[in-house]
Amino acid sequence: MPVLELHGIPGIYLKMTLLFSAGSGGVYMANIFDYLEWRGDIRQDQIPFNTVDYLILSRISYLPFDGIVPDDSGTESITIGEAAELFAKLRSGKNNPIDPHIIWHDDIPFIAALGKSPRFSGLKLTRYVNIVDTAQEKQFSALTILGCDNFLFVSFRGTDNTIVGWKEDFNMSFLSNIPAQKEAVEYLNGTARAFSENMKLGGHSKGGNLAIYAASFCGEDVRSRITDIYTQDSPGFCEDVLSAAGYLEISGRIHAFVPQGSVVGMLFGHTGNYTVVKSTEKGILQHDIYSWEVIRDDMVRLETVTKGSTFMDKTMNEWITGLTPDQRRQFSDTIYTMLTATDSQTLQELTSSRLKNAIAMVRALRIAGKSDRAAVGGAVTAFLKAARDNMKTLFPEREKKKHKPSVQAEADRAEGPLRA
Repeated sequence: MPVLELHGIPGIYLKMTLLFSAGSGGVYMANIFDYLEWRGDIRQDQIPFNTVDYLILSRISYLPFDGIVPDDSGTESITIGEAAELFAKLRSGKNNPIDPHIIWHDDIPFIAALGKSPRFSGLKLTRYVNIVDTAQEKQFSALTILGCDNFLFVSFRGTDNTIVGWKEDFNMSFLSNIPAQKEAVEYLNGTARAFSENMKLGGHSKGGNLAIYAASFCGEDVRSRITDIYTQDSPGFCEDVLSAAGYLEISGRIHAFVPQGSVVGMLFGHTGNYTVVKSTEKGILQHDIYSWEVIRDDMVRLETVTKGSTFMDKTMNEWITGLTPDQRRQFSDTIYTMLTATDSQTLQELTSSRLKNAIAMVRALRIAGKSDRAAVGGAVTAFLKAARDNMKTLFPEREKKKHKPSVQAEADRAEGPLRA
């Protein structure tokens, strides 16, 4: 395995490993785990954080730190190294409280790697909040990360593995704001009261949406202290938010990243530019940030999203805007009723007994009111129509051929004046 050792940084011995895939002759595609190998021994005070570091900090809020990181009642903190040790200890216990709440399997080696990394292990975690409220259809989680030189990063969690978390996402299609967004504003204002430093915000998926919303609707004095907002494949907003004075004020501080086949990051309205990064996965699986490629101190950047992403962008947004808010609400509520009929609280529970849960969902739809069944059927029909109307986005060559006149037609048109 060839190793390239770089000594270009004064006082720092930086190793970068170039891994070659067996038998293919191609270069191994590096991700954030490789980044932690390359630069994990370089402390923040030696080299400031970059876009890959902010991607990592955004992901930290997905870890189930209940009982590990101090809550938002004060400013007590724990280092990432200490949190990683407690995390591993709890997982090894008889009644493992961690694994049922793990959202992505790579999160386990991720926190272990951070705990061993001098670049991250000394960062402090504080003000951890995790709220799941079925009655209010609310799922919200965030934490604050403290570093050297007055560094403060507020990390907002995206959708977790709870059914109510996904229902709240559906609600974004017909509500100007959702409960988690209001929680995000309160959390940010509270963090600003607890600390005096300027702040950076970030989040992946819904977490990025929460970061932008919080920055848009927090106190003016708080907004003035926000220097940057980093989002990764995050959905946008309705026009009410996009036209708000607070949003317009902070829009220039947003750094948005999406994978080349983005689906989630194309939803709803956006303003400004986004940076396209390369993922090794296909389709919706590109939402997984562990599949995003990195090189040295940045993510691998591309010129544009794929045709598939553009197709889903147009299809999903035309589908949503083609339904009235009441139709979206009824569709969302009916689907949620079907899911909760299984008595599942998480996606793992929903998929653990697929046949049993499928029967329960069909039964729930069967006993639903006629208008509810019509709402589901109408929404599905509308989606298929939007997809059909946008097929030209996937196959522009076919569209050109369809409208291109035949050779004979061109000849007839040319000869027309002569025949006359």
